[in-house]
Amino acid sequence: MIAVFAVAVFSVSLYLSLRRHASYGSSAWDLGIFAQAVWQICTGNNPDSSYLGVHILADHASFILYPLSVPYRLLKSPNILLFIQSLFVALGCIPLALIGRKKGLLNLQIAAVLLAYILYPFVINITLFDFHPEVLAIPFFFVLFMSLEVGNILVFGLSLIVIASTKSVMSLTLVSYGLAILLFRDEKKFGAIALGFGIFWYLFTAKYIVTAFSGGLFTIDRHAGNFEGLGTSSTEIMLNVFGRPDLTLPRIFSERTIDFFCKLFLPVAYVIVGINKKYWFYLVASLPTLAICLLSTSKAYVSDSRQYMLPLVPFLMLMVVDYYCWSNHRLQRWSLQISLVVGILVSVITFDAFTDTFRLAEKLDQSVQSRTDALDRLVKMVPADRSVLTSDKVAPHLSDRNSIRMLDASVDQKPENFDYILLDKIVPGWLNTDQNNQDVFNNLLASTRCSLIDDSGEAALFQCRNKSD
Repeated sequence: MIAVFAVAVFSVSLYLSLRRHASYGSSAWDLGIFAQAVWQICTGNNPDSSYLGVHILADHASFILYPLSVPYRLLKSPNILLFIQSLFVALGCIPLALIGRKKGLLNLQIAAVLLAYILYPFVINITLFDFHPEVLAIPFFFVLFMSLEVGNILVFGLSLIVIASTKSVMSLTLVSYGLAILLFRDEKKFGAIALGFGIFWYLFTAKYIVTAFSGGLFTIDRHAGNFEGLGTSSTEIMLNVFGRPDLTLPRIFSERTIDFFCKLFLPVAYVIVGINKKYWFYLVASLPTLAICLLSTSKAYVSDSRQYMLPLVPFLMLMVVDYYCWSNHRLQRWSLQISLVVGILVSVITFDAFTDTFRLAEKLDQSVQSRTDALDRLVKMVPADRSVLTSDKVAPHLSDRNSIRMLDASVDQKPENFDYILLDKIVPGWLNTDQNNQDVFNNLLASTRCSLIDDSGEAALFQCRNKSD
């Protein structure tokens, strides 16, 4: 039974993510960034990101990229990262089912829990939006929860390490999870370990790793711009969060928050029936993620198609498990069947309402095949050891090199200083414009150092000589 659900979510997410990438729908941010970093690691190069201008660990201290370089050697393609991402999401079914079994759920109830998981819109949506290392933490959250239930402190500790290694900010969830254990559970030792490790890892990565590997260019305050009006540093933001309710309350009690909670809770809305004191545990454990999402001014932070709400999903699935536990203890036999049907219907209906699956499939069917063919041909003409300037949609396909940048209309990038410039004439890309595309094309045509290799109408490829040539 578990295999059926795992194979289903794996097949759908992998098929659509690979098709999206093959049709030049993926982006430099973030698939291109991580594809380049993992390629650099597996080929023995220093993972200095030409997109970010710093070592990849200065971005989010994603140490998990290093072990990912091992399977990446097999193909050296971004497809490997998309495969691994879909696989890890599917593997989450196994520990989640074991938690249900440990809690005494019936087989049909375990099936309903797994259905709630694979049909939770965010689970599929996030696999369709490039690659993000923190997605790999999902099955390890469930392993973390299971190890707490069975009292396995070794597996508990290893799960903490893996989760934290995906992205430094995940350590904040480990802090709140440890605090929740200390407040509401008897396993105080586990709570202290999670709390202590989370605090250590956050401070270690924020104060040392990010700063040291960026040469001081990146700091913990780098993302303060996503919280406009609350301050320009993490310290100022924290002080205003607790000391300026006039700034925070309007953000929390807003239409934006209502929309966010609808997308978050409607797919599991039935759990409200079984509400109990355990829900305080989940609220405390979720506080950092809820605060980040609700207090930010960026639309991405409250989107169910982006990665920012990811730490909430494992706790929501535990709430689904608790709902069926509550049903077994409080409802009569005929009512159990109703609770099961309600859970399944809500999962199916909200999946249809909120998932990106159908919209992406329709978009892929409408994609311009001539553009894909033209870009495929030109990408193959670019040598692997040369520097490239191209659009954000083409960049992931050329990330097997140390020097690649994406076109940005707001910056004078001096295209003639790159070995190759590949222009996508149909989709200029994020941060680029049709006008900038045309200006770059005209300037390269007029340059004595650059020559037009191919121009199919959909895409154009230039090669430029170094000044010393």
